[in-house]
Amino acid sequence: GYLAEGQKAVTSSADLQRLNELSDVVGSGKLGQWAPTVGPWLQSVGVDIRGLPEAQAFQAIANKMAPTMRPTGSGATSDRDMSIYMQSIPQPSQTPQGRKLVIQQFQAFNEYNRQRGAIASAVMSGKMQPAEGEQRIQQLPDPFQNFKSMMESQTPKLPDGWSIQRVKWDGNLPRHRPRRRHL
Repeated sequence: GYLAEGQKAVTSSADLQRLNELSDVVGSGKLGQWAPTVGPWLQSVGVDIRGLPEAQAFQAIANKMAPTMRPTGSGATSDRDMSIYMQSIPQPSQTPQGRKLVIQQFQAFNEYNRQRGAIASAVMSGKMQPAEGEQRIQQLPDPFQNFKSMMESQTPKLPDGWSIQRVKWDGNLPRHRPRRRHL
């Protein structure tokens, strides 16, 4: 429930803060993705990989966070589920800007869960009536609001007089017409 989610949010806050700090140092793209794995081998043959310790720490924290994404009480986690969880966590293969956005969203959702957990704790300890607790939870700000606002501000505006029209497509692709061979 809210209490368990709040406790989980408190413990993952430190991980998110560390990911945010490491994100500035870790590379991106394919090199960022492969550095934690291939980097130690490359260093053993004399190739210096800048930021390798940071990339390894970043990957270790991300790997630690993945299992915590499974909803409590949902049963066993399949390999496919774990793969999806890993894709939703900040990764070295993402751009630094993309990682920052993901981390910021995780932090906002963590803060939301922390606040819900604090309210649930107050209700359970008798410091707050259940109705008041539910009301306070309903009044918490939307953790996705900052992300929504940012996405709306980055949506390109069309010039005056332009519009986007929907094109109806029947699902059929144009047929390929073979070229005639001339002998």
